[in-house]
Amino acid sequence: MSIQDLLRASAVKRWTIVDTTRIQTLADHSYGVAVLAHEIASLLRIDPVSITVAAIFHDIDEIIIGDLPSPTKARMRNKGINYYDLCQEEIPTPVLSTTELNILTLADKIEAYVFLRDHGCGNHAAQVQSKIEIEIDEVISRFKDSEKVLIMHNIITPLENGDHVI
Repeated sequence: MSIQDLLRASAVKRWTIVDTTRIQTLADHSYGVAVLAHEIASLLRIDPVSITVAAIFHDIDEIIIGDLPSPTKARMRNKGINYYDLCQEEIPTPVLSTTELNILTLADKIEAYVFLRDHGCGNHAAQVQSKIEIEIDEVISRFKDSEKVLIMHNIITPLENGDHVI
């Protein structure tokens, strides 16, 4: 993938089947995920560099295939189609531990939740946001109890209250 391809992240639109008050691009999303992943890793005293780099590139395949809605991805998986195979090139990203992958997944879910909370419109957006909230709870359950307390107190609760997290 060329540098020009990578720079197109600011043109790839997300939330194609969810009504929102503004367009979110892949670049917007990746930045938010990177900031949240860095903050969560730092909070848990894990070196945030690898997680932040992985967060920047976690959806980079969407530059080629676009942002596929989750129901489409699920249908493709059920039919044995790996949509990532549609990308001919891969960006090398750091190999992450299970905990680091959980941090990245959590950051991805939180970013999506916050975007829909702030910019989602209508019943469908509310349903998607509720689903993401359940997914966040599931990801948090993967952490040790002491880590859950830190994440809830320093990241989740302030976001729910509309406070500044960072």
